Amino acid sequence: MYVSNLFKHWTHKIFDPSLLAKEKYEAFRNLLEYDKKSHELIAEIEQIYYDQRKVDFAAIEHTLKELSSSVAKVVESLSEICPTCYPRLDDYFLKIDTKIKQIFVPDLPDCSPPFVLSLDQLTLESHLLVGGKAFNLAANRKSLGLPVPRGFVITANSYNYFLETNNLRERIDHKLVRLDINSASSLEKTSKVLVELILSAQVPMAIEEEITAALKEISKEHKGRLGVSVRSSAVGEDREASFAGQYESVLNVEPNLVVQSYKEVVASKYSPRALNYRINYGLSDRETPMAVLVLEMIDAGASGVVYTVDPENPDDDTVVIHCTWGLGKLLVDGSVTPSVIRVKREPPGELERDNEIFQP
Repeated sequence: MYVSNLFKHWTHKIFDPSLLAKEKYEAFRNLLEYDKKSHELIAEIEQIYYDQRKVDFAAIEHTLKELSSSVAKVVESLSEICPTCYPRLDDYFLKIDTKIKQIFVPDLPDCSPPFVLSLDQLTLESHLLVGGKAFNLAANRKSLGLPVPRGFVITANSYNYFLETNNLRERIDHKLVRLDINSASSLEKTSKVLVELILSAQVPMAIEEEITAALKEISKEHKGRLGVSVRSSAVGEDREASFAGQYESVLNVEPNLVVQSYKEVVASKYSPRALNYRINYGLSDRETPMAVLVLEMIDAGASGVVYTVDPENPDDDTVVIHCTWGLGKLLVDGSVTPSVIRVKREPPGELERDNEIFQP
């Protein structure tokens, strides 16, 4: 840019001085315009930082891209006004801009196989591929020998591949940039658009084929009609950020409806509650790709959630069990009030249920 502007400057100065004056005037106007815009964008970033305003990371990325483009125009305008005054300004801008992009621009998503993994195939390195829920379930089976239903995981790579083949990433980011999580209306409208994008998209054939093959493996050892649960196992779920009750679980799904149920679970990543929770927790959309767990249904007499540490009284040496009759979905999503049982860790393991003390 420096050599080009210098050549144009001397050409116009020799052969058409009036044109040179007009171009310098126009460059000065652009300088003022883009300098003003750059300061406004910097002020917007500072406001997000200092006011701790909760926005999706896509909004920060978008603002940084605009700032980069605006500052580039400032540099270009200065070079047009006086090509000999700032010979290395463009180089310094590119160095700084490149370092910023290295920090903020996300890595390309991994869209490669495996698209489906059975629980038996999971290893210690599988966590970012299958999410916390599936990983912990497989660990319970392998390490503790606990009974776990047969099943498989539609991996986080499948989610990335699903978005890429349907060109959804840019459209999702476009909506997230303008999302205001403090506005119920904005959350509802954004969620509605994103959910519809997911549900109307086509699951790639490569993923469908691996799902079909995995279902056939489960069917071999299953007696009678096969029904499965299709549940979220997003990366980041069931860890420091629990996402408890935020994502969809579809129960008693027939094999021919698993692909549709898969899309429903993926779409639940963009429900108003899930969006609000994720952004408030400070996670980006790319940090939480949705792996999906498919498990053989168990005819449960009772279900529940066990807290090895009492969430309301962490110092109390008590295991807390929230339970209900039948399947646990209504308990997890808050539709029913559970029975609460507290078990003392110390012998003889005193039980307290509904404010009554029981001895085992």
